[in-house]
Amino acid sequence: MALKWIARLMNPAPLSEDEKRASFAFLDSADYIEGLAAFLEKRPPDFSGR
Repeated sequence: MALKWIARLMNPAPLSEDEKRASFAFLDSADYIEGLAAFLEKRPPDFSGR
């Protein structure tokens, strides 16, 4: 997904509203929340794939 996003950002066309919303969708994932918590607590993350 990250590589797809990087490729899209190489296109000079302005981002659509849908693209802007999608760029922040990962913030709602359980894995993002776990990763951030693990980082702040200085422990290894326990990712679930969600």
